Amino acid sequence: MSQKVATTVRAPRPLRDNQRGSNEGKAVAQPTGRALILALNEGDQTASLLFEDPAPQPFPLSPTAGGRKRRLNKSFLLVPHFGLRKDVNSVEDNAEEEDVPVSSLTKLLSFESGDSSPQSDAQSAKEHADALLRLQDFSSAASFYEEALSLTSVLSIGSAIVLNRSGRAVVADVDCIDEEEGMGGRCSIDVTYLSLDAADSEEEEGTVLEKEVLLCLSSDSGNDKSPSLQERILLNLSRCLLRLAEIDVAGKRAMHRPAEYRRAAVLGCTLALTSASFRTLGWGGPTSSPATGSTTEEKALILRAAAFSDLPGKSKNAQADLRRSLKINPGCAQAKRMSRDLNFRDARRKRTDKKLSKEVCRWVQRATDAAEGRGAGT
Repeated sequence: MSQKVATTVRAPRPLRDNQRGSNEGKAVAQPTGRALILALNEGDQTASLLFEDPAPQPFPLSPTAGGRKRRLNKSFLLVPHFGLRKDVNSVEDNAEEEDVPVSSLTKLLSFESGDSSPQSDAQSAKEHADALLRLQDFSSAASFYEEALSLTSVLSIGSAIVLNRSGRAVVADVDCIDEEEGMGGRCSIDVTYLSLDAADSEEEEGTVLEKEVLLCLSSDSGNDKSPSLQERILLNLSRCLLRLAEIDVAGKRAMHRPAEYRRAAVLGCTLALTSASFRTLGWGGPTSSPATGSTTEEKALILRAAAFSDLPGKSKNAQADLRRSLKINPGCAQAKRMSRDLNFRDARRKRTDKKLSKEVCRWVQRATDAAEGRGAGT
């Protein structure tokens, strides 16, 4: 055997029955992940592996002195951070031990070198993430997409930022950055809120903290592809988050994690939609294209609908997104299928709720009758 004990490799994660489909309506390939070889079993040509917790881990933040132009001071912009993994040699609750064929093991890619930051430019980091996504390693891909997203999200005077304002994503221009001592590189920001409604020219000013910034919109418009680089990162990262939710559900890990992944996917798609609207109005640079915005919008709406559909009480949000996507592309078979599936699920849930309600009413009636009978006999 060419593999060695105590080395880290990539291997297919165990595929449960409920991982064989996806809300996006596509056949799902078996996910992979990083794993430590615990033992090699020459008799049946298998390896005993300890898979890493699939929760993505951030790269160390590069030092930032603050000032006029820098990355946001956040480990992750989108992915939920569940804490650092324990030592890979120790068995932990979210790790998995499995025996897999040695023939299915592959080496890590050349750029996966420890915890070092992958690249100094977003395009290279995204290309690394894309390579990992093609290998179905959603955990590793998400970490690289986060790095790429962080590299596109540069805070500077004059940049456009996205903020959460009363539950809505809004865009604002950065007017002034006030670095204060003792804030650990964080700052307060004077902004002018912008409207994505071209007919609304009213402006409003305000002050926000750096931690309130969801994303700095990319201002790179040097060629035909660069304006949508950030959106492509957001969409692929959202895809990873949806698959990580499925992996955690199948692995029966902490049940709060799938919901957090899905909420993060909703945010990622919302940011992509906001960026597309921003560019469509012409503020993203001379290469902004309404057609590109529509493509981003259609994909983001379908992905967001997939995330909403598995969040409690969000079925109506999912249906609303699917209706919007069908307005953009009335012939989209994927959106139509997802809408039919949601209607079927909603109808089945209503039948179940109605049946349960009747059973509860009958139980209450029996209990009431029994109580009245006991009262009459005293």
